[in-house]
Amino acid sequence: MELPKIDMPTFEVKLPSTSKFVTMRPMNVRETKILLVAKEEFAGGENTTAALRAICKVIQLCTLSQFDVTTLSLADITMMYINLRSQSISNILKIPMNDETVVTVDLSNIEPDEDKRLSNTISVGGTHTSLMLRDVPVSVLLSEEYVNAANEEEVDEEKLWTIITSEVIAGVMIDDKNFDISTWDKSTLRAWLDTLPGSVFDDIRTHIDDNPGVTSTTKYKDAEGNEQELVLSSLYDFFLF
Repeated sequence: MELPKIDMPTFEVKLPSTSKFVTMRPMNVRETKILLVAKEEFAGGENTTAALRAICKVIQLCTLSQFDVTTLSLADITMMYINLRSQSISNILKIPMNDETVVTVDLSNIEPDEDKRLSNTISVGGTHTSLMLRDVPVSVLLSEEYVNAANEEEVDEEKLWTIITSEVIAGVMIDDKNFDISTWDKSTLRAWLDTLPGSVFDDIRTHIDDNPGVTSTTKYKDAEGNEQELVLSSLYDFFLF
């Protein structure tokens, strides 16, 4: 006997990085279980890579628009997860505090932070060179190279920074001529980056720091009646509850 097919409803999510909309469907039972297992493993707040992989896997399965979701920024993934959780389980988070107060967060009221960047292009001072920048794609945070560097006993900040920087640069223009850096291997790009003025890295770091994120601030009263604020400001904050 053939089992009945259930038509799932769909919904749209606006991506903070591009303002474009993607179409999604709610999670099914199997996909919900994937996140439950990942959440149990993440309970200590340490295995962020495994949690991010699980979240991206489920988001990919629930996204009807055909593209690799790991090419998106962390803010994009966060907004997709918030909407997916709202549509699949509930738009209400119940978060227990240390004093046994329970804070209610309404996910339907959450919007991405304002994009503070004026431009996605930076000029290299004293030259005729410009760099076209993009948001850090999640694929970088999941890459073996990045994970290994981040998990070393003593984190090599310079190595991490170089990995990120090389992925943020989307294009190079020299004397009004565009260069397709997608044809450059990583070692070539990083060697070229080392020849740029040091101020360029400050500009790129500012670009990354100003990437639009997703923040929720909820005011509540603790057990003694004092006004408090609960701030959720990362994908893992929303994922944990």
